[in-house]
Amino acid sequence: EQIAGIGHWEINLTTQKVVASTNARALFGFGDETIMLADFTSRPLPVYRRKLQTALCDLIEAGLPYEVEYEVQRKNDGRTVCLHSLAEYDAAGHTVFGVIHDITRRKEAEMALRESEAQKRALISAIPDLIFTNRLNGEFLAVYAQNPGDLLLPANDFLNRKVTDILPQPLADRFMQAFAAAWDSNETQELHYGLTIAGEIRQFEARVGRSTKDTVITIIRDITAREQANDKLRKLSHIVEQAPLSVLITDPQGKIEYANPKFCTVTGYTAEEIIGQNHRLLESSETDPAVYREMWLTLTGGWVWSGEFRTQKKNGETFPESAVISPLVDENGQTTHFV
Repeated sequence: EQIAGIGHWEINLTTQKVVASTNARALFGFGDETIMLADFTSRPLPVYRRKLQTALCDLIEAGLPYEVEYEVQRKNDGRTVCLHSLAEYDAAGHTVFGVIHDITRRKEAEMALRESEAQKRALISAIPDLIFTNRLNGEFLAVYAQNPGDLLLPANDFLNRKVTDILPQPLADRFMQAFAAAWDSNETQELHYGLTIAGEIRQFEARVGRSTKDTVITIIRDITAREQANDKLRKLSHIVEQAPLSVLITDPQGKIEYANPKFCTVTGYTAEEIIGQNHRLLESSETDPAVYREMWLTLTGGWVWSGEFRTQKKNGETFPESAVISPLVDENGQTTHFV
């Protein structure tokens, strides 16, 4: 009885006396003292007392089944214990017989599971990516999309259908191969692909991982904006690299971080030689120091400076240079670079 967490009790409604087994006493926190009905009914938490009273009256007066779950505060240590109770009524003896079972651990486990599930739902709802669960044969089991407009079809239209039923054949074949590879190797598989959604060609990045039984989970991210930004960056990079003008980028202290090919051609320095050096390496004594002072006062004040000075090449020769230098600022208005 103690190992199973079960106890039994008997209430004589005439005498109001309660007879309880050793384990029943332990569950309520009673010792060897005499237990009266008032003692017995004082241990459940107040929120459950009306429920228990109603169940007992229904049992006695109408013969309705008595089965309740409730929490009690043990008398000896004040610990809260969750109990499941069954009872029957003997009208002849005007006595109620009951059995109680300690379900505290089960309730704690259920609560932990609910909290875990709630955390998972909260986590998933915070993920902007598409999430799919598929069998290895390609059948869709679950679909999640924070933004339904990111889906090729409404979410319910995926269920009970296969990848090969929905995606273009070449792309479906790639996903099926990724499913098999993820399952066999237990390693994440990555795919990059384009797909037309609502008349717009969009770019996606998919990661496929092994899940449970014969299933895999796929997380898909729309990288259209990122790819467009990268494309713009690539174009800008090509422009700077191929520009007929020298381009130099320094940090706020003047340390060189980038030099384009035209700059290297004009000055004789390679990119490896000049990057990491201070711009003062290029200054010439043929330029009035006041020009450099004016330049730095202007730049550190957040303004664009334009002017002329003589620049010194790697071989010591100098040449006249017409320059425009601009500060680059971040979202906080702080200067991060000079160009």
